[in-house]
Amino acid sequence: TVPNTIRVLNLATNTVTSIINILPPAAPADFGVNATGTRVYVTLANGTIRTIDTATDAFIGAPLSSGGISPRGIIINTADMLAFVANFNSGTLTRVVLATNTSTSVAIGAGANQIVINAANTRAYITASIANTLSLVDITTT
Repeated sequence: TVPNTIRVLNLATNTVTSIINILPPAAPADFGVNATGTRVYVTLANGTIRTIDTATDAFIGAPLSSGGISPRGIIINTADMLAFVANFNSGTLTRVVLATNTSTSVAIGAGANQIVINAANTRAYITASIANTLSLVDITTT
């Protein structure tokens, strides 16, 4: 495999249909997809989030800030207005407004890693592997 790339797969044929180079080089950690499937948001080891247009399999727009160090898990809310990112080294959950690239963070614990959001988009559950915790955050006030 080629480092610092994202491979687009056709699941019906099990073949690679496109390879997206990450420049500047940074390892991808996780991804989230908007509700319509038109955008994929990828967390990168350099502390940014990159947006992929699924129609063209290309990055669009400027990199977004993850709001922390070593972003891992990312999830996009169902209204596609916000991204929530678990930042491993900073031990934070960051709420990113995708349209404005502004963010706010709350402390979670060392090793913030994976995140899920309930169906009502009111609560996030975040694992922190170093702190050995599962945190519940009210995302309507974060």
